[in-house]
Amino acid sequence: MTREEIYLLEESRQDYERWRIEYGFTKEFVDAMLAYQGDRIPMPSGFDRVQLQDSIIEGQGMFLLQDANVGDFLGPGRIESKRTPLGRYTNHSPRPNAYFELQSNGDLHVIAKTRMLADDEITIDYRQAGAVNGVGLSCIRVEMLKTLQIRCVNLNLPVKPDEELGRFLDMALQTFGYLPSIPDMLTILR
Repeated sequence: MTREEIYLLEESRQDYERWRIEYGFTKEFVDAMLAYQGDRIPMPSGFDRVQLQDSIIEGQGMFLLQDANVGDFLGPGRIESKRTPLGRYTNHSPRPNAYFELQSNGDLHVIAKTRMLADDEITIDYRQAGAVNGVGLSCIRVEMLKTLQIRCVNLNLPVKPDEELGRFLDMALQTFGYLPSIPDMLTILR
């Protein structure tokens, strides 16, 4: 593993912990949610673009079997309130390469956010997933500000005073409904 890969892996793990803290989730609660099997279905036939494999991020993850372009439909994440492997095993990243898109019937599609190559692990931002799933949970604002500070440091950006970060956070929450990645947040300033 390269130095950059190790850094990105650690950044993903750190941001996952920040996500838990922001929402006030205990590790036991998240583990129980992940272990629950009552809402799972197998990947429907015909969706052979992805595969479950061991992940260096956490346990198992979903991987592409063929290249994908920005905006490509990678597969269903949820069908009729049931999670597919793509909806259950896609790991978190603060720099995700995919996102959930809510369909009018309540299903969730996983869409490529960036260009991806075969064998790339598909990642999403759990904050975005929660927002699209209609979780509607309130976050702990002071923890979100800490996450913003950490993300600025991780990207070698200047850390702004809490008041300025707070305004930036408020704009992001109003625009996205959750705390997105820094590059996504910067789109609201353009």
